[in-house]
Amino acid sequence: MYVILTLSNAGDSSGRADLFHIAGLKKQLKEETMENKDYYIFEEKEEYPRKPQDEIDRENQQLSENLHLIINNSERIYKQEKYFYIQLSSAVIGTTTTGGRFMPLGVLLLVWEGGHLKDICPHCGGTVYITGAAGSALSGTHFWYGYCVKCKQRVTGRGSGFSRIWGPAFEMKSKYPNRRIIKRYNLKSEKWYDKLTEKRRPDEIIQDKIEGSTIEELVSFLKSVDGIADEK
Repeated sequence: MYVILTLSNAGDSSGRADLFHIAGLKKQLKEETMENKDYYIFEEKEEYPRKPQDEIDRENQQLSENLHLIINNSERIYKQEKYFYIQLSSAVIGTTTTGGRFMPLGVLLLVWEGGHLKDICPHCGGTVYITGAAGSALSGTHFWYGYCVKCKQRVTGRGSGFSRIWGPAFEMKSKYPNRRIIKRYNLKSEKWYDKLTEKRRPDEIIQDKIEGSTIEELVSFLKSVDGIADEK
C-alpha cells in the first residue's frame, strides 16, 4: 500500500521531469534518511516492459511506417509526459559492464536531435534511427537495430566504437529519470519474532513514476493533429 505525497514544481514548462529538481530532492532525502532511522528511502528498479508478441509486432509496424511523422512532431512529444515517456520494447541500450537501460521515446528523440544514434541503411542508403544496441564498452564491438525513414524497414547492423552510441544515450537518459521514489518505514520491534507480526506503516510515494502511453495512441494523436493543421 502506498500513500502518495504531492510535490510542486516537479517539472519544467515542457512537462518533462526537471533534472535539477529531482537531483535536489534526492540529496535532501538522502540527508533526511541519514538523520532519521525510522525509515529509509529508495528508488524502484526499472522493469523491462513485457508485452505480448502481437503488441510488439504492431509497435514495430507503427515505428516502421510512422517514424518520420514522430520525429517531425518531436516538440509536441516533449510537451506531453505521457508521450515523452512511452517505453518501446525495442528501446534498450546495454553494455557488458552496465547491463541494459531502457530509453523512453522522448530521450531517443533528444539524442537523435543531437545527431547521435544514426546510421546508414544497407538497403536504400537512407537514415536509420537506432532504437536499441548492445555490445562491449571495452572493445567497442556491438550490434544495433532501428528503423529507416526512407524505405520504412526495421534494420540491424554491427559496428565498432560503441561509446558513440551508449555514451550520448546514457547521458541523456540520466537527465530524465522516471523512477518511483519511496519512503519505507522500519519495523519498531527489536526482536525478530515480534517483527513477524508487527504491521508496517504504509509506504509513501515521494516521487511517482510517469506512466507512458503507447505508440499506437501517439500516432493516432499526431495524425489527427496534422489533419486539423492541414485543414487550416
